[in-house]
Amino acid sequence: MGDTIDNSTLEQKIDYLSNLINSLNPQVENELQNQIEAIKVVAELAKNEIQESIPKNIYKKSYRLLKYVHLYNCLMVQEVYVDNNNNIVKYGKVLHRGHSLSNITSGAGRTHYNGWSEVALPSDIEFIEIYGGHNVFYALPKEGNFLYVWGVNSSGCAGSGDINNIEIPKKIALNFRPKKILSGNSITTGKQTTLILSEEGKVYGAGNNACGELGIGNTINSSTFVESPYLQNIQDISFASNGTNGYALAFDEDGNLWGWGYNISGNLGLNSNVNVNIPTKITFNSKVTAISTSINNTTATSLILLEDKSVRGAGYNTEYQLSTNNTTNSNVFIRTLKASGDDLSNIRSIYASSYRGTCFAIDEDNNLWSWGYGGFGFGDSREGNNSGATICLENVELIEYDSTSNTRVFAKLKDANSILAFGFNTDSSLGIGNATNTRSFTPLRVPEKLKDFKLYSFSSNANLIAICNDDVYSCGTSVDGSLKINISTLQSQL
Repeated sequence: MGDTIDNSTLEQKIDYLSNLINSLNPQVENELQNQIEAIKVVAELAKNEIQESIPKNIYKKSYRLLKYVHLYNCLMVQEVYVDNNNNIVKYGKVLHRGHSLSNITSGAGRTHYNGWSEVALPSDIEFIEIYGGHNVFYALPKEGNFLYVWGVNSSGCAGSGDINNIEIPKKIALNFRPKKILSGNSITTGKQTTLILSEEGKVYGAGNNACGELGIGNTINSSTFVESPYLQNIQDISFASNGTNGYALAFDEDGNLWGWGYNISGNLGLNSNVNVNIPTKITFNSKVTAISTSINNTTATSLILLEDKSVRGAGYNTEYQLSTNNTTNSNVFIRTLKASGDDLSNIRSIYASSYRGTCFAIDEDNNLWSWGYGGFGFGDSREGNNSGATICLENVELIEYDSTSNTRVFAKLKDANSILAFGFNTDSSLGIGNATNTRSFTPLRVPEKLKDFKLYSFSSNANLIAICNDDVYSCGTSVDGSLKINISTLQSQL
């Protein structure tokens, strides 16, 4: 038989220990408590010192894509340090390769380079986002009311108070904290407009203002960021500009729509085709929850998503960009239709496109809808331009697309390490292994552990870029040193 435990003896021992603890001198007990508190303070200091050194010693270095830049014949990424869950704990250097950061013959700050170089941002400031493209770039710090800007500045879009080109990043002080920066897709060198949405819901603008796109009540360019006196409590902005012409849509906290700027296509939906330099409000029976704008040459098309999950459009419609049963432009927002004639509804994401462009939407069931110009297909077997939105792909998480006349579309499927693509491909930018234009969604060869991808498109040029296995991959045609080689599949660029 094994030993047994005498419960009464055990209880006696517990009582003895309890009495012993209770009999401790209060002074000794206080001293022990003080020592414990001191140990906690030392431990916290040690933890902070360890965390400060972790990015260099323990956390893994990776890369992130810069999703708010418009790049011409170049790639740009940012070094980051990530933990075991791939959460960013520190932002690092901004790296660039290919075409000069400003497309001019003097004052560019660097020449085209077939390799990676570091953007000369201050090393003692942590930058969390880069905006802009082609002409001027804007680096947003983790904290503070300022930006660092560089590039072409002939229209004053840098907000530096002059129109001089900025060769190396320059600090621009602001009296507000930026939430979002938009600069359109400026094709014209030296002409650019930039709008900033502040954390307080106000809108500031600098640069070209020929169409009233700054929203300040006139058409005078500004070389400093000036506040629009007409806009308050703005939740989001969408801005489209080719440098010469630009316009914006925004919605406020009450779900009202505001529009200003270029309007020759009726794309502001104000029942007029006249440019607007004072932001004008439109209300609907349902609140506006998302907006998408597109401009190409002199045509523009707008889509809005309402709280009831329906879609409406205004502007250019010659190739059925508004998904109606006619090709007449509309200067008011009209209902976007399915091929069956019903309203396009249950939508969560919208993607507008103008002249010779294909429009898209993703619904709550993850179906991708396409309509508009069909010169490069719709992702399925349909031919010709489409007079009603039709599902072209299922189980879609998100898409990257080119809203210009050279339609390129990339779709990420949910819960899968895969990307499908279709469209313009004579430059091998689709990454499907050839240089043939492709009308139907075709799988790409994607390296393991796809983290993110982005389409950098500018006019007729484009590169797909992706982060896989903490490496930078891209494909397409190398111009000005943008890629290591011309390649039709995703290949490492490091």
